[in-house]
Amino acid sequence: AQIRHIKIELETMQRDVEANVNSITDLWRMKVDVNLVEEQQQEFSEFARGVDAHVSGLGQQFGSLVDEVKAHFQTAAHVVGTSTAQQMDEMRAKYKEDVNRVDVVLAEMKEFMATQQGLEASLHDSISKVVEEDHRAR
Repeated sequence: AQIRHIKIELETMQRDVEANVNSITDLWRMKVDVNLVEEQQQEFSEFARGVDAHVSGLGQQFGSLVDEVKAHFQTAAHVVGTSTAQQMDEMRAKYKEDVNRVDVVLAEMKEFMATQQGLEASLHDSISKVVEEDHRAR
């Protein structure tokens, strides 16, 4: 909407400039008196001030538009950065929990293996004693 407004203003200014240039050219051709030329110069000066004001206003509009877009991008980058950091922290915490669970399971497995080895050794000793006793008994 601002760009369309700016285009319309520029077209209006262009028509006014062309009209003033044509008027000045006509004045030179007609060799009008000094009062008319001075009046035309006064109108042109007023027009030039108006153009300067329009150009200044357009500069401010575009400047503020650029600042707003920049601010939006900075906000978006901050939000994405914060969100990504939170996700990474959550993933680290979850990974740490998983590692702790694996450590617990590994400790339980080692304990189970040690218990089984003890039971196996005890069973082996018992079987050896039974076999020995059987051989003696014969």
